[in-house]
Amino acid sequence: MMFGQSLHPEVIKKSNFLLEFLYQNGRIGEAQINMIWDCAMQKHEVYKVAILKAIMFIASIAKYKELRIIYQKIVQT
Repeated sequence: MMFGQSLHPEVIKKSNFLLEFLYQNGRIGEAQINMIWDCAMQKHEVYKVAILKAIMFIASIAKYKELRIIYQKIVQT
């Protein structure tokens, strides 16, 4: 929902607690990281920066598997 049609950079900027909760409860995995990344790559710069900062936050708490997925996305870009 956060990265869908109602996407707003201010909501994303203030969503770290929600992203952490979702990640800790197994609701953010490879599919979600791919979706968030794809969303960032298709948006205007303001949105892209906010979304990439959210991905950076996820990377800061991620375990090896998800961290590797994020790394591969960066390398491929």
